[in-house]
Amino acid sequence: MALKDIIARIEAEARARGERIVADAEARSSEIMEEGQRDALQQANSIVSDAEKKAQTQAGHILTLARLQGRRDVLAAKQEALDEAFQAALERLSQLDDDTYLQLIKQVVSAHAVRGSEEIVVNAHDRQRITADFLKGLNQELKEKGLEGTVGLSPDSVAITGGCILRGEDLEVNASFDAILKTLREDLEPEIAAYLFGNRS
Repeated sequence: MALKDIIARIEAEARARGERIVADAEARSSEIMEEGQRDALQQANSIVSDAEKKAQTQAGHILTLARLQGRRDVLAAKQEALDEAFQAALERLSQLDDDTYLQLIKQVVSAHAVRGSEEIVVNAHDRQRITADFLKGLNQELKEKGLEGTVGLSPDSVAITGGCILRGEDLEVNASFDAILKTLREDLEPEIAAYLFGNRS
């Protein structure tokens, strides 16, 4: 075979081999690009999915916080309504007529007096309501119960809305309207709340 033919054959084989290499490279490049696109798409979908999950989680947190704040606002409004109800009751008690007021004082003393020689302490405004005739009738009832029957009005005044404090050697009973309502509130608040608000949350 002539040299010229050998060179031509080598060139043809080299060209063919080069074309195969280029074709293989292009095919591989195409595969790599497709794989890259698939990976990119998967990553993009994953990012979007994560973002949606985070958004849903954040939305859930925000909704939960809003519900909790709503409950707190409702409870605060109910508490305010209860405060107003008991404040109104305190105001009504402070406006009792003399007969009703004195009957209440008599009940307190009769129920809590130990010796029958205690003293009644009231606010400055109510001192004029505790008359000598009232004390005379009260002490007569105490004597009938076997007590000394020498209860008197204290020269001291106390800063209470109304009612009285029964003070003696062995006791001090706070029967002020404030104290009475505080005790009643602890006992009756659930019942009053149910009456005012029913079963609504």
